[in-house]
Amino acid sequence: MVEERNLTVVSFVPGRIRVRADRSLRSSDSMRALQELLAGLGGVREVQVNPTTGSLLMSYDPETLDMAELLLAVQNANVKVVVPGLDQQASVEEGVSGVARSINDCFSQVDRAVSRATGGRLDAKAVAPLALGAVAVRQLLIQGAGLSAIPWYVLLWYSFEMFTKYNVGKRTKPSGTVDVQQDLGPAGV
Repeated sequence: MVEERNLTVVSFVPGRIRVRADRSLRSSDSMRALQELLAGLGGVREVQVNPTTGSLLMSYDPETLDMAELLLAVQNANVKVVVPGLDQQASVEEGVSGVARSINDCFSQVDRAVSRATGGRLDAKAVAPLALGAVAVRQLLIQGAGLSAIPWYVLLWYSFEMFTKYNVGKRTKPSGTVDVQQDLGPAGV
């Protein structure tokens, strides 16, 4: 069984976040790797780590660094960010079968792999509808508007639906701003 690797948010105000690492991440090498990962993000001013306590303190420019970018970078390192007081996991897993959870986990891994491979510019939630859209355009150009096994307009519709389901409305605030309630919960968690 794979041990979970979590960072738990201890406190947060725009421009400063402190997290506590699980014991599995408290080695000097793991903490240094996290420090280097976060220090490499644009807008990060300073990252301090203490492997003994598992504490990581980061100060950053909230006008430059979007909280979503920060969380994505940590998730791409296969580390989960836990925010006490937000019962996200329970609401996601209630009423979901083990098979469905396994399928979701598989797609999440593919999503992270695509994001890592493209340097965070694309993820599977963007690639899948773009690919279906490209196939739809290809079929339209080759076969015209006639019906076939999978009509072009069906693929185009699925492309649109997937894109809006996974992307539209996910980010309603301007780039570079942080919504504490939405991104991490109340300040000082």
